[in-house]
Amino acid sequence: MVLITDIHGDHHDQKTLDGLDLSQATVVAPLAVAEKLPAGKYKSIEILENGESKSLLNTKISAIPMYNLPETADSRHPKGRGNGYILTLGGKQLYISGDTDDIPEMRTLKKN
Repeated sequence: MVLITDIHGDHHDQKTLDGLDLSQATVVAPLAVAEKLPAGKYKSIEILENGESKSLLNTKISAIPMYNLPETADSRHPKGRGNGYILTLGGKQLYISGDTDDIPEMRTLKKN
């Protein structure tokens, strides 16, 4: 499984992905990234937007916002485009923040 957080090259580097055999991989990404992924290179592409969750490969994946503060029209990482992820696997949780500031959604995270 490959999780991609945003459209920028430090999040989604297609050249790096092309150098790997991902024909049996599930790619999890927000819509803005999924639209840029080539068809037929992966087993599947799962689109998750902020606030959505899916169970894939015995792992619960929850997409949460990642964005920069202050929120402005020209922000490099606007709210709603990219994802942070919370993975729940084997009773443990892992938070992948993506490229974000100290946002309210991060501060409200609690161990479930």
